[in-house]
Amino acid sequence: MASTYICSGNLTQDSMLRDVGTSKVLNFSVAVNVGFGEKTATHYVDCAIWGKRGEALKNSLVTATPVIVGGELKVEKFQKKDGSQGTAVRLAVDSFDFQKGSKPNGSQQKANPQTMGGASDLQDVSGDFPDIE
Repeated sequence: MASTYICSGNLTQDSMLRDVGTSKVLNFSVAVNVGFGEKTATHYVDCAIWGKRGEALKNSLVTATPVIVGGELKVEKFQKKDGSQGTAVRLAVDSFDFQKGSKPNGSQQKANPQTMGGASDLQDVSGDFPDIE
């Protein structure tokens, strides 16, 4: 059984829809603030929503959009251009919502980040995802 990671933050740039085989994937990055006081830091989580759900959200996920995402978290190591080792945090999104007050495409959303303990306001977007290894 996989662990579910839920976070909230703002998109760092406009989302990008790509063709992957016979499906499409919407990629975006969320800046998540953690800690407090002098220990405040920002973590960047690369997210992917597969299939028709990703296609439907493409125009709504633009720079600075506040979102709440949940799904399976993967940590991947890679080699940077300079030869050093890098680490990326990636989330296969299976639940998604806009934070309260955000207005994608001019419509008011009803997400309530205060209820994130039970994640009751998240939209289930599972079912379109291939296994990620």
